[in-house]
Amino acid sequence: MLIVGAGVGSGSAVLTSGSTRRRGIVLNTDFAPYVCSYFGIEPAPDFVGTPFEFIPLSNTHKYIRDVFRRDSFVENRYGMLKNVVLWHLAMLIVCFAAAMFVAKVGKSLRHILSGLLIGTSCMFISFLFAAGIPYEKGPAFFIVGYFALCIVLAGAASLMPGSRHKYMFVAAVYFLSLAADQLTGGELIMNSALGYYPQSGARFYGIGNEFMGFMISAPVVFIGLAMDAAPRLSRLLKFVACIIFLACVYIVGSPALGANLGGLISCSVAYIFMILLIYQGRLNWRSVLPALFAAAIFVGVFIGVDVLLTDNNSHVTRLVLRVAGDGGMPELLKVVGRKLAVNLRLIKASFWSAIFIISLVFAFAAHYFPVNRLRRLFEINPNFKHAYAASLLGALVAFAVNDSGIVPGATAFIIPTAALFHILFNMEKENDEPDIQYDEI
Repeated sequence: MLIVGAGVGSGSAVLTSGSTRRRGIVLNTDFAPYVCSYFGIEPAPDFVGTPFEFIPLSNTHKYIRDVFRRDSFVENRYGMLKNVVLWHLAMLIVCFAAAMFVAKVGKSLRHILSGLLIGTSCMFISFLFAAGIPYEKGPAFFIVGYFALCIVLAGAASLMPGSRHKYMFVAAVYFLSLAADQLTGGELIMNSALGYYPQSGARFYGIGNEFMGFMISAPVVFIGLAMDAAPRLSRLLKFVACIIFLACVYIVGSPALGANLGGLISCSVAYIFMILLIYQGRLNWRSVLPALFAAAIFVGVFIGVDVLLTDNNSHVTRLVLRVAGDGGMPELLKVVGRKLAVNLRLIKASFWSAIFIISLVFAFAAHYFPVNRLRRLFEINPNFKHAYAASLLGALVAFAVNDSGIVPGATAFIIPTAALFHILFNMEKENDEPDIQYDEI
């Protein structure tokens, strides 16, 4: 898109808008709001875009060419991502079968599966770090760099003493690295194969649905395993949990960082229910209803801040304003219908749906048909059991409230399910503690 004329200013510049928050990229729906803004006309209520803005830049042609080449390179890594997902799916099926007959599986095979689980668990976050690999070096250099990152992260996790600490490390790497990237401008996720593609117009800033699923489960798994590993510090860890969860809610839902409404709702529900479980030990209706009300307050506060205190409203707030204005319920129903249609289409076609469905099947199988060793695992690790339940609930909420909810629903299962298998495979006997007596450290 090339714009020349009055209002553009002198010299060369690249386009941006509040819809994308990325230099050199705008939406076609931003054109009409810009025309209205130029002539001082109030835009129609059903305009979903925002006016163009101009950022001075000396060599616009080179910049736009670099943007295109980088985004095309990232999008061409989609096949590699698909293979990683299929590998994880194969691991899930094998581990599921081994877990159902865990007493008959040899120790050597269980150790092999444990090592593969650690490596597989690190493959998804490696896509975030791999965004820093220079794309100019070519696909071969990227692939070598990506797998080197996987090996380094898996090796670091393997050095931790026991299954709990290994997956505490993995979970911490996920939510801390995602939080750090968002707070520093989101440069890694913008260029990650597990981020979002500008060409598809799905998302341009903030945490996309793929990584948002990890933000649902990684913090609760970290807290659950930490409380089981160090029960004497449970009071301190409950306070730390509140701090971590509040920070993660801000990272996911803040209008200044990304305003992922589906992620805000999903994370709020998972975190609040995890807090209830670690404080009360179980749920009841007297606590569930206030928890849901608290999640609704979180969402309302973030939208209110965006409306009152920011000039460049997020897409979520613009939707709320359209519904509150002349759009009314038809506008809301149109958006809900679109989200449901996308979810139904993805269930049939997306490779993420297989991970979501198999993980869901295993979650219910673990609850209703647990082998003795699995039942013992949950007795020894009650707070990890709470984290697993909170992650399951967050995944289901993410599936329900996002227009591609099958994706965060699937990724939210990855860490808790892998941690469950790893701990299970490293229990020597049904009545044994997992590989290390943590309360004696």
